[in-house]
Amino acid sequence: MLRLENSDNYSRVLYLTLFLFIFLFSMLGRAIMFRLLSEFYARGIGNTNVAIFGTGPMALRLQQKLRLFPTLGYNFVGFVESREHTKEGPVNGFPILGHEDELDRLRDAHDLRRILIAKPEFEEDRLVGLCKKLDNFGIPYQVVPRLYHFFSRRFTVETIDSLPLITPVPLRGRPIYNFVKRFGDVFVSASILLASAPILLLVVLLIKRESPGPVFFTQIRQGANNRSFRMVKFRTMFADMCGDAVTPQSASDPRVTRIGRFLRKSSLDELPQLWNVLVGQMSIVGPRPEMPFIVERYNDTQMLRLDVKPGITGLWQVSEARKAPIHENVDYDLYYIENQSVFLDVTIAFLTVATMLRLTSTH
Repeated sequence: MLRLENSDNYSRVLYLTLFLFIFLFSMLGRAIMFRLLSEFYARGIGNTNVAIFGTGPMALRLQQKLRLFPTLGYNFVGFVESREHTKEGPVNGFPILGHEDELDRLRDAHDLRRILIAKPEFEEDRLVGLCKKLDNFGIPYQVVPRLYHFFSRRFTVETIDSLPLITPVPLRGRPIYNFVKRFGDVFVSASILLASAPILLLVVLLIKRESPGPVFFTQIRQGANNRSFRMVKFRTMFADMCGDAVTPQSASDPRVTRIGRFLRKSSLDELPQLWNVLVGQMSIVGPRPEMPFIVERYNDTQMLRLDVKPGITGLWQVSEARKAPIHENVDYDLYYIENQSVFLDVTIAFLTVATMLRLTSTH
């Protein structure tokens, strides 16, 4: 009897071990395959020729996404436009290949394998007619829907007879997540501030030694529920050149001090923002706070960024779109707001560290 029980226990351990090995090898195989495909696509191997229908803001936004993510396997060849909106000359450096009545010719001339329709202002009948043409010519297509930001939210699709109804899933109160997030913010910010106290003191001395003026640079930013607060950073520019002008984009900017170049390169200038986190004005992870004059120009969709506390880092900062303006990449923040979780916060934090190390090593 004892021998049988030992045999059963041995079998359970064996099955569990096999399951873990199969799971790990499966994940590893997928990661390797994804990496290989990404490398091939980035080198232009096996890419699919695509065109974008439309030349408006949404089409340009989609074209930007294709440029930022070459590993998707799409080779963008140009734009297609409706006859009445066809423009002269290139758009964003790419040609307008033709209009919708030339789809069969364009397919053969440019070996088009897919068309991405980014024309949300199209009337429904016009869009249905365009899709029918693409079906007739055997050209696969995808459509950017109207109110595309809505689809970053969680929703369900129900039907009344043959009419589909899209129902957003309301964001329920998340007291446990909010408690864990706040506890993590306080613990992490306090721990880093205490551990880095000698470094902070050294930075203070170096800033004071190099140029006269305050050690810290404070700037009004808009936080949760559009409440303003003073965000704190180490001063990296000469005191008489600080202000709300365009942020320096290169280390050679004459406004930046020598110690300021190092602080910006290493992101140490952001460390004082941990104080904003500690007092509850910011979080470690969240949408990046903007200046008031930019928020004043927000549309209703962009205002959704202010539903949560701003963060030191966020999904946008670890994406390939981080070099573009924040307000032009609101979809990253909306996705984060709708899908907040401890796992997502931890993932973004780790990716931030990896991104900082990578950027520092390339300079």
